[in-house]
Amino acid sequence: TAFGGTAEKHPNEDDSDEDDDDEDEDDEEANEWSLRKCSAASLDTLAAMYGPESILPPLLPALQEGLSHADPWVREASVL
Repeated sequence: TAFGGTAEKHPNEDDSDEDDDDEDEDDEEANEWSLRKCSAASLDTLAAMYGPESILPPLLPALQEGLSHADPWVREASVL
């Protein structure tokens, strides 16, 4: 302290900010845009702008074909 004494440490205080850093990293990861999040947001925006009646008929045949494809990469792309 300013008077030459030692400061008392609160029992719950920690010398490092590691816990705070971990929480910040978790928040950043939760806020990161993944390809899935971006795809879902785009489809949601299109459906809101044009309505599901305009979006679903051209989308469903391609989606059904992709989801039943033998190649797992094509199935994954269909989900996106």
